[in-house]
Amino acid sequence: WYNSTTGTLRSRLLTEAWSSGSPLAAGRANGGGSGNLQDSALFAGGYTTGGVATTEEYNGSGWESGGDLNTGRYALKAAGTQTASRAFGGYMPPGYVAVTESYNGTAWTNGPSLTTARSNGAPAGTSTATLYAGGGNPGGINNSEEFNGSSWSEGPNLNTTRGGVAGCGSQTAALAMGGDDPGYVAATEEYDGTNWTSGNNMNTARTYLGSAQAGLQTAALIFGGNTGPGAVCESYNGTSWTEVGDL
Repeated sequence: WYNSTTGTLRSRLLTEAWSSGSPLAAGRANGGGSGNLQDSALFAGGYTTGGVATTEEYNGSGWESGGDLNTGRYALKAAGTQTASRAFGGYMPPGYVAVTESYNGTAWTNGPSLTTARSNGAPAGTSTATLYAGGGNPGGINNSEEFNGSSWSEGPNLNTTRGGVAGCGSQTAALAMGGDDPGYVAATEEYDGTNWTSGNNMNTARTYLGSAQAGLQTAALIFGGNTGPGAVCESYNGTSWTEVGDL
């Protein structure tokens, strides 16, 4: 806005920023998150001094206990909503886990196992139309699998073999981002339900990112991760990545 009488110029700067929320009731690392809504999230499993089965639900203001997983583990992934979620894979000594479980908002029920046991792959989709790509067992793999509500089946491989990869979107319109192979990876790939296509790289290569299914193939958010500047947050518009407000 410009005042021609006084010669005053004013503008409004729009910013994007993170603010602190309520902490988990039980601190832990490397659990599986789902929900994709800021006021309706789910966090299951994870690591404290070992793998745990703890589940917590977020209502927009605080976390409360949910039903425990049947198989305690960490480095698992999850997809779906707070009341219809699927948790799959992970690690629990002595080895990698192929177990999958479904959550109805109250309790977890064992379901068909993954074809390939693994940890820290890229999740996408819903509890009945799930995609899981990449991950580690123990080195990076490029295998992807799809769940149709009854069973898992092999899908097309990622173009870039990697573990510690993040994912979001739907089973037929997904993203796989970052990871390690074994160095930090900036690669982004898009899935159309048939093939993976390499897209524009993230600005900051990193692994073990925090995406928790944050967005869609054409509107995604990726944040944190293991590399130098671990607080970096980037936004994807379907074509390119832009750095936005850091954690």
